[in-house]
Amino acid sequence: MDNSIKMERAVAASVMIDSTYALPIVNRKLTAEDFEDPFARTVIDLYQTAHDAGQPMDPVLLDNEIKKMSGTFGFEEQIRDLLNQATARNVDVYCDIVKEAANERRYKQAISEATGPEDLAARLSTLKTERGSEIMDSFKMCELLSDHYEIARLDPEASFCRCEYKDLDKALGGGLQKGGLYIVGARPGMGKTTFALNIAERVARAKKTVLFVSLEMSMVQIMAKRVAADGRINYSNIMSGNLSAGMYAEYRATLERIYDRPFYCIDKSVMTVNDIAAAARSVKGIQLLVVDYLGLIRPADETKKLYEQVTEISRDLKAVAKRLGIPVLALCQVNRESTKTKSKKPTLADLRDSGSIEQDADGVILLHRKDYYTNQHPVGPVEIDLIIAKNRHGEGNTTISMNWNGSTGLITEIDKRHTEDTE
Repeated sequence: MDNSIKMERAVAASVMIDSTYALPIVNRKLTAEDFEDPFARTVIDLYQTAHDAGQPMDPVLLDNEIKKMSGTFGFEEQIRDLLNQATARNVDVYCDIVKEAANERRYKQAISEATGPEDLAARLSTLKTERGSEIMDSFKMCELLSDHYEIARLDPEASFCRCEYKDLDKALGGGLQKGGLYIVGARPGMGKTTFALNIAERVARAKKTVLFVSLEMSMVQIMAKRVAADGRINYSNIMSGNLSAGMYAEYRATLERIYDRPFYCIDKSVMTVNDIAAAARSVKGIQLLVVDYLGLIRPADETKKLYEQVTEISRDLKAVAKRLGIPVLALCQVNRESTKTKSKKPTLADLRDSGSIEQDADGVILLHRKDYYTNQHPVGPVEIDLIIAKNRHGEGNTTISMNWNGSTGLITEIDKRHTEDTE
């Protein structure tokens, strides 16, 4: 048996031996396309399908499912052989070997099929590999950077997803980096969900697929916020069914305008990171994952201390971003310490429950509105500050001000030309 096939079957065996331990590791490190052996791929797929559906799976049930799929018998011996050849404790190592072999196959295929340098670069841009996990010498790293440069030269958006806010994208180094974890932090009611929805809507408007995971708000509330912002309609009037004839016409026109945008939503109140990853994998062509919010994600092990739980959640969200090759935008509350300062502006130290959030994140955007701390209720837009407190891929320690409309939930860029003319 070819060594790569043997390792793929070792991965499958690890999942059969201890799926609770092994399956999350396999999900983080491998995709279905990494498997060359149909039998190993089928085993992983059946265990994953059962997990996503909340159904049990073990070697006996597996044998039954394979028989139903193929209409033939004789898989018991193959399954028995797998169980005798591996241990779940080594699944990390098995996955690394399988990933390396899969990467080599893809690169060899790209090189052999390419018709020229530009075609090769284009083919390489479609490869979703994680070669950064391998130990490389300087020569291999030069090759890796050269590949990346050619991809970026031919497709400037190959490595990031634009937020579709010009100033914000510029500050972030082009947009949200693919494979990156971005945190949006703020006090409750400051506008985290509104901000995230505005980004998600703009991305979907650009025909890029978005999944919005709402652990706090219902599907109806999320949709009402989308319509309110896009149609500049009062959100409360939509929810209360109290629109004038003119606004109702705009409401219907907005529905017609946004119904076919690639915006997907799930509003389950209880989800683990594995559940979120499974939902994201089910959305074809996903380019942005938004999670609202980090503090409501159920930890895999609820017996651990809160600090350890949040550390594990932020680390696993980062792993989901890397494995799917997309940015993950996760919302997070900040603690009350920021309200004790004169400016009341939050800092990285105010992220709630765990310093690991700051460590794992590629970028941290903290929201601040002065009107939040007054008793005034302005009718028109007010300024909201986007404090970029951490940014691995662009400008750091910078603040961008935008217009925030509380009644519609619309966040727009400030027209600097108009501002300069009136100063």
